[in-house]
Amino acid sequence: MKRVLVVRNDKLGDFILVWPALALLKHISNVHISVLVPAYTAPMAHLCPSIDAVIIDPGPEADRGAQRALLEQIKAQQFDCAIAVFSNGRNARLLWQAKIPHRFAPATKWAQVLYNHRLRQRRSQSAKPEWLYNVDLIQFALKQQGFDVPACQVEATLHPPYLRFEPQVLSAMRHQVATQLGLHVDHQWLIVHPGTGGSAGILATAQYVQFLSAFVHHLVQSTPSLPLNNAVDRMSEPFDILVTAGPNETELAISLVQALASCHIKASVLTSQQGLVAFSQVIANSALFLAAGTGPLHIAGALDVPTVGVFPARRSNTALRWQPLNQPSRHWAISVPSDAHDPEDLTVIDWSEAGVQARAWFNQLKS
Repeated sequence: MKRVLVVRNDKLGDFILVWPALALLKHISNVHISVLVPAYTAPMAHLCPSIDAVIIDPGPEADRGAQRALLEQIKAQQFDCAIAVFSNGRNARLLWQAKIPHRFAPATKWAQVLYNHRLRQRRSQSAKPEWLYNVDLIQFALKQQGFDVPACQVEATLHPPYLRFEPQVLSAMRHQVATQLGLHVDHQWLIVHPGTGGSAGILATAQYVQFLSAFVHHLVQSTPSLPLNNAVDRMSEPFDILVTAGPNETELAISLVQALASCHIKASVLTSQQGLVAFSQVIANSALFLAAGTGPLHIAGALDVPTVGVFPARRSNTALRWQPLNQPSRHWAISVPSDAHDPEDLTVIDWSEAGVQARAWFNQLKS
């Protein structure tokens, strides 16, 4: 096995959760790894240290000419093996038509008949994190291809961060943003990304305000459930709140900043206009990143930036399954209670208490 094609041509966050599996594939086999991704995900694929080449998928809505060109491009690469982390009918047909000898995928739906190596996983049961399901699939492929996969090597490979930037790159971005927004360059950044996510519904502005008011103002020493053990209150240091906005999200970000101002909390809107790579560098500069189950949350996780994530209680979309890639101690999950009448009803969460608890957790983090 010399050349492998890995397919994850859907959501950005889901693609980021394949990075540990790609790291393992590269470490064990040292094969040439190509990935098939949509155009908007490609900039992040080029950042992944385990990926050697990127193939752009024009998407299912592209015309016949584009679909044929994609098939011919894949054929020309003469892949020994393909691993469809995201399996659907289109991907199954594409890899089969490309005549790739060994085709791996989860054993789900009718499309599995077009793969000659299948692993039954039942991911919708959410028994473990999505990134671990991806690792299991890669381990299965490696073993089927005759590679030894010692547990010690797996353990040594799977640790964050999975994405890094050079210090001078991050410093340049910090100075750029500080100048743009009129911030002090040495202040900590608490980044809030209020856009919608694939694993969680959108939070109302009022819910963010309740959470952030409690997080910013609460005296954590009064929280008996999480003793501080002489921890330093990290947010007693100067910090700035940045509310980030992707395409078509600026209005939402402005609304949140205005609502926070009414509670005497200053925040600034930062619109992402330079693409995903620059946005990732902004995230890498943050002391804490708060979002629903969005692609940016998973970018923060890959960087091992401390994250607060919001998740529903639906079994296929739980906080466990869609946890980001941080070290476990650097992620705080807020979830709809499992006994809620509606597993996606974020209004049943006590957002002020969630802010108090998250503040206490954050104060105990090691720098």
